[in-house]
Amino acid sequence: MSAALLWQEWQTWLEIFILVGILIGLAIPLGKYIAKVYQGQSVWLDKIMGPVERALYKLSWIDPLVEMSWQNYAKAVVSLGIISFLFLYALLRLQYYLPLNPQQFLGVEPDLAFNISISFLTNTNWQSYEGEKVLSYFSQMMGLSVQNFVSAATGMAVAMAFVRGIKGRALITLGNFWVDITRGILYILLPLSLVMAILLSAEGVIQNFNTYLTLPSIDVNSGAQMMPGGPVASQVAIKQLGSNGGGFFGANSAHPFENPTPFSNFLQLLAILLIPVSFIIAYGKIVAQPKHTRALLGLLFSVLIIGFILCGYLELNGTIINYEGKEYRHGILNSVLWSVATTATANGSTNALIGEFTALGGMIPLLFMLTGETLFGGVGQGLYSLILYILITVFIAGLMAGKMPAYLGKKIEVFEIKMTMLAMLIPPLTILIISAISVQIPHINQLVSHQSAKGFTTLFYAFASTTVNNGSAFGGLKANVPFLNIIFGITMILGRYGVMIPVLAIGGSLIRKSMTIEQHHHSLKASGVSTNSMVFIVLLFSIIVLISLLNFFPAVLMGPVAEYLAELNL
Repeated sequence: MSAALLWQEWQTWLEIFILVGILIGLAIPLGKYIAKVYQGQSVWLDKIMGPVERALYKLSWIDPLVEMSWQNYAKAVVSLGIISFLFLYALLRLQYYLPLNPQQFLGVEPDLAFNISISFLTNTNWQSYEGEKVLSYFSQMMGLSVQNFVSAATGMAVAMAFVRGIKGRALITLGNFWVDITRGILYILLPLSLVMAILLSAEGVIQNFNTYLTLPSIDVNSGAQMMPGGPVASQVAIKQLGSNGGGFFGANSAHPFENPTPFSNFLQLLAILLIPVSFIIAYGKIVAQPKHTRALLGLLFSVLIIGFILCGYLELNGTIINYEGKEYRHGILNSVLWSVATTATANGSTNALIGEFTALGGMIPLLFMLTGETLFGGVGQGLYSLILYILITVFIAGLMAGKMPAYLGKKIEVFEIKMTMLAMLIPPLTILIISAISVQIPHINQLVSHQSAKGFTTLFYAFASTTVNNGSAFGGLKANVPFLNIIFGITMILGRYGVMIPVLAIGGSLIRKSMTIEQHHHSLKASGVSTNSMVFIVLLFSIIVLISLLNFFPAVLMGPVAEYLAELNL
């Protein structure tokens, strides 16, 4: 290893330590603040946002004191999704006639407009197009950026409704969805995005409404080049903080206008992890079990760092040091760090081309996605996805110990396990069935640049990414065709609402249950095993790995592993 690469490696490790330190330092107070926001307690932004919040309720005819059953909460979630889809679809189709379109872009084609609308309302932000060549400034701001806020706040609201179900005793309601989403946007996402946008602008992320410029290229043989503009910093801020991940430009966070400096790269990595980590801390605060959530965070950070080490080792120690697909501005290890962070958090933004990683190196981000947003996950989504695995762990621990499964004083019975299994089976079934069908269609296979094991990985990664609402792409797939635009739209809907609705059903069931005196004294026990103990954490990790392997081992074997063996001529 050269001295320059060795120094870069040490710099990246130093950055990781600083990143984790700052992340924890910010996440602890933010987590406490989030807990107060969703519990309706007084916070320092009340004087600014309170009047705005009350005005919005009046304009929308919302009574903030009316609470909802889980069924009504789910209906509100789905209703907002339908409204968001119709609004964004109409906006994209009518783009040519709307303002802030200096490039005079035409309306987006019907199948692509359908795909984009579903993608951004489900917090997936899958992009089979280049934004700077397709979308006007108005579409980027009023369409995509607005949905970045709404979709993130929806995930946060559902997570908090689920948490109320775990905490509440002998009740029938989970809160008011319209209040939860309003408070999530006004008190959490907007202030954080404002601060992040200012910091990114200071680092050189552009924020303007300029007409694109045509400039001579440095290479005299390549003709002129286009210099795009746009209100980028404001969109990048919420794309990272809200686990959205969709870039203003086709190159996403590899584009110098989105991510120009090492410090902007650091800020965006921090933003990717900040709210998911804070939500776990907020969970511990609300249910009064901080030791339990510290144990969960220890597990998640350990898996994230192990994934980084494995992926980094594979990229640095292949047949050659693999610079392919990485930005020299960020380097190999920083590209690896971003890739594991963005797939662990369901963010999906990229500063490198994951498809050009080594066969096994590219497998690590894929495996992180296949855990189903459990490793931190998206804002809100990560928390409730993790709790689903905890419920399965509790159930198995109860079977092993011969005791009634219980979690934080609540009995886990047949209905909760059925809904948990439904939420956990819909994404893998969607990924596997649609992947199996698609690889049998010759037309689809022709859209993949690699006709080999890597070609299968490319398709499989795309279906996994859209279903688990990650949105990152492996590369090498011409995805902007009617069939894939529609199919990906369907997978995104199933992956989002096929998990959210069972989660709300579980919350609605748990909130009706009382906690007995005996259960109160053993509220930290999950079927006889302390939820703070190493035994429980190891069991939880084992369940996550086992379920993921059972679901996806054959597919991973046919893709990255087969590609690796082919490279070795085995």
